[in-house]
Amino acid sequence: MSKQPTSHRDRKVFALAISPGLILLTTLLFLSSRNPFGERRFTLFDDAMISMDYGRTLFKTGSFVWFPSAPRVQGITNPLWALWMGLIHFVGLQDSAAALAVSITGVVLIIATSWVAFTLIRRGLPQVSPWIIAATTAAIPFSFPTIYWTLRGMEVGLLSLLTLLLIRGIYDQLENQKKQISLGVWLPILLGIATRFDFVLLCLIAVLYLTWWSEHQYRFRVITLNGLFIGLCTSSLCLFQKLYWGSWFPNTYHLKMDGATLVERLSRGMSSGIKAIPLAILLILALVAARDAPRVCRQIVTVSISMFFGMAVYATYIGGDAWEDKMLNRFYSTMLPIIPVVLILAFHRTNDNRRNLRHIWIGSAIAMSLAVSGLIPAVKQYRERDVLFTRTNHYVTETTLSLRDIIEPDSVVATVWAGVPAYYLRSTMLDLLGKNDVRIAHSSPHGSFFPGHNKWDYNYSIGELQPDVIFQTFTRGLEPDLPVKIKQWGYQRKCFIDGISPPGGMYFKSDSTKVLWEALKDCP
Repeated sequence: MSKQPTSHRDRKVFALAISPGLILLTTLLFLSSRNPFGERRFTLFDDAMISMDYGRTLFKTGSFVWFPSAPRVQGITNPLWALWMGLIHFVGLQDSAAALAVSITGVVLIIATSWVAFTLIRRGLPQVSPWIIAATTAAIPFSFPTIYWTLRGMEVGLLSLLTLLLIRGIYDQLENQKKQISLGVWLPILLGIATRFDFVLLCLIAVLYLTWWSEHQYRFRVITLNGLFIGLCTSSLCLFQKLYWGSWFPNTYHLKMDGATLVERLSRGMSSGIKAIPLAILLILALVAARDAPRVCRQIVTVSISMFFGMAVYATYIGGDAWEDKMLNRFYSTMLPIIPVVLILAFHRTNDNRRNLRHIWIGSAIAMSLAVSGLIPAVKQYRERDVLFTRTNHYVTETTLSLRDIIEPDSVVATVWAGVPAYYLRSTMLDLLGKNDVRIAHSSPHGSFFPGHNKWDYNYSIGELQPDVIFQTFTRGLEPDLPVKIKQWGYQRKCFIDGISPPGGMYFKSDSTKVLWEALKDCP
């Protein structure tokens, strides 16, 4: 297996093969902007909007916080991605245009990930037709979980790209045994850890294998230099978080982990990972098939599959994710683009060209079949006129804009959705579920484990802090007397005369001077 530079023909073949995927991405992005409640608008997932809030506030005020004048709380887990979102605002984009720019960034990241996968396979199998390789890696833009989270503004696309770059860096370093420091390994390590702290898990897996496969005389230097670099990156990030936000770990770590038992997390994590069992079986079969593959092919397959299962174990340990009922969660989705690489390299054989070609076609067919099956949710949502599940996001956005017209800019608003309201209202915000509230994040959970959505303290957030508006509440049915409490705390439920109003209205502080009362009416 030798390093094979890509040629002009390779790039041309890849460009033709990736075109259907690019068309799909742009079509989904355009259709997702269809707004049944108002003018066409591009939106992002609410968690992504929280990152957008932080990035915009940083470039606007110099403070890396949720909104201007907010306390220093780290309500994000993706600092580098939030910086990119802030830079988008720094160049002058706002609102729908900024959301579109983030989604376009996601399109670019998915295409770049496909290209890195293509070049990795092309280097390892230079004798295989580039059309076969391109057709296989062109399946990546059809992987619905990956494209969903990426186009909706999450850092999944960036992490997928960095994962493939890290694997390719391992390949390059294995080819040059005398080189113990590789920019191809260190750059994705640095950027990956800066993007999400848990990327360090993939880095450790990569370095351990790299050390094991290095020649004996180089092993100590490989693990020492690379281990020190990983330690420097992680400790620098933790130190920055401690010095700036006051905690070694993001506030969301405490929100999700504190008070949740290991049994609760493992139980939910395993149930949420059931969807990934067919992929796990496929990868195990690929690992068995790779035993007869060339050495470096076998090594790349091994480290890639180990990364997948490492991320699966991590996702299980933390209890999965909150939003995974319709598809694989963000942790699994990050790893999906490695599958085409694993399949082709695992099915490769050295001597039997006819059998070799048959096996490669099998791998390509499986990759494309997975991509096509992954489009089933997209087709279903298209029929329901809710491509990329944006209808609720559009509704909350329009509701927020309607509220903005009837309250003063310096009002205080309590909310459950933390991203969209903070972005468009630009008021003082209270995070009822604690992602941006240290006190709630460290409090005791309510009910069964539900990552990031089972902690609240309305006696404190509403009864004590007395916001002008209660945008939403969230109880999971555990506080049936909450409406009575809210009225006792001095609030009344009102609906908007104009604009988009929730069916049950919102709660407004009865004596608030920050509310345009003539724009409100009693709810039916």
